[in-house]
Amino acid sequence: MKNLISYSDYIFEHFHNTEFDNVVKTLSDLCVSSILNAEETDGEYIVLQELEIAEPDLDVDVRFLLRKEKDISLENDSFFKKMNWQHLKLDKHGYIVTGNVFMTDGNIPEIEITLALDSNRLNKDLLKKLYLNLTNTISHELNHLKQKGWNKDYQNIDPSTQEYRKKNNKSYSYFLLPEEIESMVYGMNKQSIKQNVPIDELFDKHLDPFVESGFMKDSEKMQVIKKWLHHALKMYPNVSMSNKYSNIIDNI
Repeated sequence: MKNLISYSDYIFEHFHNTEFDNVVKTLSDLCVSSILNAEETDGEYIVLQELEIAEPDLDVDVRFLLRKEKDISLENDSFFKKMNWQHLKLDKHGYIVTGNVFMTDGNIPEIEITLALDSNRLNKDLLKKLYLNLTNTISHELNHLKQKGWNKDYQNIDPSTQEYRKKNNKSYSYFLLPEEIESMVYGMNKQSIKQNVPIDELFDKHLDPFVESGFMKDSEKMQVIKKWLHHALKMYPNVSMSNKYSNIIDNI
C-alpha cells in the first residue's frame, strides 16, 4: 500500500513500524482524513472508503462506514440501537467505533469498520482518541484474519466454531473466547504502545461500559481481566502495566 500523508505523524512522535503496523497506520490515517472531509449524514451510514490490500501474507478488502451528525442519537441506529454500552461510549467520548471480519471459503476476506460521530464535538482531542481506537480496532480485526483462511498464521489460535461463538455472543463469556482474548489483547497492546499507557488501563476502559450498561457484572469483568492479564504477560513480556492489578499479576 502506498503510504499517505500521515495524520499520526502530526500527533505522535515517529517510531519504528513493522509492515503490519504500517498497514494499520495507513488505514487509520486514511479513515481520519476521510472523516474530516466527509459531509454530514442523515440518519444512515455512508461508505466512507473501500479499498483492497495486497501485502505479503495479507490479502483483505477493507470498508469504512460512517454516520456523522450533530447531536447524533443511537435510538434508531441500524448498527448500535441495541448495544447499550455503545450509547454510553458515544455520550462520553462523542464517537464510537467497532469492527467486523467476514470470511467465506474461496473469497478474499473483508473487514468492515463502522463509526458513529457527533460532529458538534469534533476537535483535535476527539480525533486523537479516535485515531488510537482505530489503531486498536484495525489491529484487532487484522489479527482475526491470521486465525483462519487465506491469511492464516499457524502460530495463532484457531477460532471457535460459529455455533459456539453464537452461544457465547450475548454474555461476558464472549470476552473469554480464545480467539477474542488473542485479538483483543493484541489490539490493546498496539494502542498501549502508541498511546504510552498501561494496557490494564485500556482493559478497564473497554470493559467498564459493559458493566455500567448491565451487560456483565463486576465479578465477571474481573474474570475477563485475569485472563487478559495472563495472556498479555505470556505473549508480550515487556507490556506496560500499572500497579492496579498487582495482586492478580503476582499470582500468575
